[in-house]
Amino acid sequence: MNLDKLMNKHLTRYFDPSKTIPEETLQQLLRFLRSTPSSVNVQPNHFYVLATPEGKERLANNLGE
Repeated sequence: MNLDKLMNKHLTRYFDPSKTIPEETLQQLLRFLRSTPSSVNVQPNHFYVLATPEGKERLANNLGE
């Protein structure tokens, strides 16, 4: 995975639900995210990976508009 491309890419709000991220790429991205520092260097980051439509809908319902 080319992280330079990721950092300079325009991201969209809508995604094609028929496409998925390959497992190897997802694991590499999660390793990268876990190692990112916070502003006070305590890394209080939490990431949720939603793989099912039910999980995505449940999160969307709890986030509001």
